[in-house]
Amino acid sequence: MEGELSDQEVRLIAEHDTYRNGLNCTPGGESSPMLNPEVVAKVRATWDRKLEAELEGADKEEVLRRKGNLARRRERKEELKAGIVRNGRQAPHPRCSETWNRKREKQAEETEARRLAAEDKRLEGMDPKRAAAIRKYSKHAKQYRLAKYAARTGNFLANS
Repeated sequence: MEGELSDQEVRLIAEHDTYRNGLNCTPGGESSPMLNPEVVAKVRATWDRKLEAELEGADKEEVLRRKGNLARRRERKEELKAGIVRNGRQAPHPRCSETWNRKREKQAEETEARRLAAEDKRLEGMDPKRAAAIRKYSKHAKQYRLAKYAARTGNFLANS
């Protein structure tokens, strides 16, 4: 079945001449066109022309940034072809992690402050004993929420 499809593909591409005068990059069969170095060179040249057209009139920093990104992508592909495998993402810089943890803590504090303000507004005019009991329950509920968040994310907020 697979062989028949390949033969039929070769026949139809030749019949309609879509290899030279169409969108087919190969005469047909089971190989990927991107395994052909000539096709890769053509595609790369096309993308380079498109990039040059896009960057026409752009400032030098943008041109350098885009070309650097393209060069890094090409290097990565060559590494993969050579069998050099990087295991997942790089670990973030410690200062970045500290910054993000501070931001998360600040956001958690702001969220908690908004929640408490809304609760205080709701408890206004209520019997003081009842309001105290609700606030006590609210404090326990907050500790439960933080413990649940920490267990789920591994992010332990310091005594929030």
